[in-house]
Formats: sequence, C-alpha cells, structure tokens
Amino acid sequence: MTSCIGKMLFIFAPPAILIVLSVITLAVGGIPELLAPWPFLIAMFAVGLPHGAIDFMVSRRLDGTSPLSGVFRFGWYAAVMACVIASLAIAPLLVIGIFGMLSAWHFGRADAEDLSDISCVQSIRSIPKGIWALSRGFLVVLLPFVFFFDISVSTLNQLLAFCGNAPLTASDEWRLNIVALTTGCVVIACVSILQSVAERNTRRAAVEMLEFIAIAVCFSTLHPLFASGVYFLVWHSWRHFRRLNRSVNHASLWSIDLRSIVSLHRDSLILLVPTLLAVAWIAFRLGGDLTPMNLCLSSLLVYVVVTLPHEMLCRHLFASLSGGTSALATSRQASGRLTGSLTKSSVRPDFRHIPKSTPG
Repeated sequence: MTSCIGKMLFIFAPPAILIVLSVITLAVGGIPELLAPWPFLIAMFAVGLPHGAIDFMVSRRLDGTSPLSGVFRFGWYAAVMACVIASLAIAPLLVIGIFGMLSAWHFGRADAEDLSDISCVQSIRSIPKGIWALSRGFLVVLLPFVFFFDISVSTLNQLLAFCGNAPLTASDEWRLNIVALTTGCVVIACVSILQSVAERNTRRAAVEMLEFIAIAVCFSTLHPLFASGVYFLVWHSWRHFRRLNRSVNHASLWSIDLRSIVSLHRDSLILLVPTLLAVAWIAFRLGGDLTPMNLCLSSLLVYVVVTLPHEMLCRHLFASLSGGTSALATSRQASGRLTGSLTKSSVRPDFRHIPKSTPG
C-alpha cells in the first residue's frame, strides 16, 4: 500500500469517521441507549483489545528474545498488572482516577507522536510537547463530562459499583473544575494551531485543526460511552496498529495492508484469548450476567488493569521507533521541544547531517 493511502487511512480516516457519526446522530435525533456500549464490545475482538494484547509479541521483538525467554522477560508486565489489581481491590476510586490521568497521557502522547511523523518541522516553541500531549489527552477524557455530565458520572458510578465502591455524588464545584481544566486544554490546542499557522507549517496546522474539530464534535453530540468507545476503536487503537506493523512486521512508516492487519490480530491471540475469558468472568462474577453493558464495564476494568504496563511498554516502543535510523530521527531530536519522541533515545544529534526541510 502506498504511503499516500496509508496516511489517508491512519491520519484522516479516524477524525472523518468521528465527524460522520456525529452528523448522522444529529440527523436521526440521537443514539439509542442500547447502542452505547457496542463500540467497546466490538473493540474486544477487533483492533481495540488486540492492540494491547499483542504486547507480548512487541516485547519479544524489542528484546530480541525467543518465545520461551520472552515469557520470563515478560514477567514484569504481569507483576505490574498484579499490583494494579491489588490496588484496585483496596482503593478502586483512587485507582480509577489514576487510570483516567494515565489514559489522558497515553492518548495525547500517541497523537503527539503521530503529529511528529506527519511534520517534523519545528513548531510551537512556547509549548513543551509533554504539555501538548496532556492537553490533548485530557480533552478526550474530560469532554464527556463537560457535555454529558450526569450520564458520564452515572457510567463512572456503574464502574465503581462493579468494584464494590460507593457511588460518587456529583457536585457543581466538581463540574466547574472540569470545565475550567477543559477550557485550558482548548486554549492550548488553539495556541498550537495558531503557532503552526504563523510559522506557515500548514500541514501540521490543518491536521491539528481537523483533529480538534473531530474530537469536539464527537464528544459534544454522541453518547459519552459510545463516543469514548469509537475514539478508542477507530482512532487510538487503529493508529497504534501502524506502529505495531513497523515493530512486529518491520513495515515502513505509513504501510498497512489486510495481511498485516490479520497477522497482528493473530499475534495478539496469546494474550487476547485469556483476556476475553477474563472479561466474561468479571462480567458474570461482578455484574451477574453477560449483558452488553456488563461486558462493556468488564472490558473497561481490564483496561484499568493493563494500561499502566501497556504504557510502560509503549515508552520502549516509541523510543525504538523514533531513535531508529537516518538523519530524520536525528533532526527531530535537535529541532525543538515539540518535535521528535517523548522518550529518551540513544541517538546523538549530529548537526552536520541535519537535512534542510521546508514548512508545509
């Protein structure tokens, strides 16, 4: 598949799908409550959960180990999961709160890396890349509470009830704090776009504008659970497949095809099958039956458990991909705070070999 088609599928297709779904929802007068958990249910089998279940294979590729050695070296992943499970049993509200903040960082950091791959030209010198990533991620996490506060709190309470925790009482002060934090994230997004425009980095500005509009429209029109599931499925997880294809299948930057997608799903089965069994067991044990909503909440609990070790592995993955080859990786490290990887790399900048690049 050509680089142009790959960019269309990974960069422009996800925000386009969010916008189209929002327009359809407005046209038909809303999404039925029964459909709210279905994006997360679909994500259990396609793209969503598999993008994390392939972590064992990614770990093996990064460490260069055999299957047997990989099992032992992957022990740290299971140990972190065990610690999260123990913490969840003791303090579910605290752990879920930390999960929300970690998810914001995880989503935003992934989008920042994608943006750097689109345009390596230096932009937004006044905004550190980590701040940009957090602001982007918090938009995704907080916008459901801004536009559908009561429904979002109700869903959160259902998740807490699964853990045996008492429900939260929503207050106006809590709501105002969320709105204030979200406003700050919107300001950072706007400053980022305007700075790219001022520096004539039109490519970056156009992508940032499209993504911002898509996220805002999606979370302001769709049911919060449905919107979060769609974002996770067709945006975050799907875009991560590009990095997985590079790491596992040694593909090029924007390459993807049906065979690669199938092979990545096949490689995820070693963790996906036991994870699906765990989802079903949690839904039946804590929810009492296997209704779509209980399965959705059960899958969310699984994400609470696996997101921390998954993010730790992704840090290693990002470093391996960004610290790779060529003067391009070197120039991205040397070009400023908001370009290149958010992880440390062993590549040392060599200013003699930095290629000249033009904005746009």
